[in-house]
Amino acid sequence: MIGNSTDLFYANAMSENVLKFERRPQPKPPRQTPPWQKRLLVILAVVAFFAAAFFYYYLTGEQSGTLGSTPL
Repeated sequence: MIGNSTDLFYANAMSENVLKFERRPQPKPPRQTPPWQKRLLVILAVVAFFAAAFFYYYLTGEQSGTLGSTPL
């Protein structure tokens, strides 16, 4: 029987059962840090290192061996 409603139901059900091959979305490239931010980070790290060393010796009162000093 052509035009039967059950035939249309099965035709639609069979077309939904077909695998549809679609391209995967392109992955976004990882965000890269701009060169000026890297440079700023290095400069801040160097400044922080020297500031920490200065305050360590300032607060502890330790003196490294200086030229011309005589031991007591």
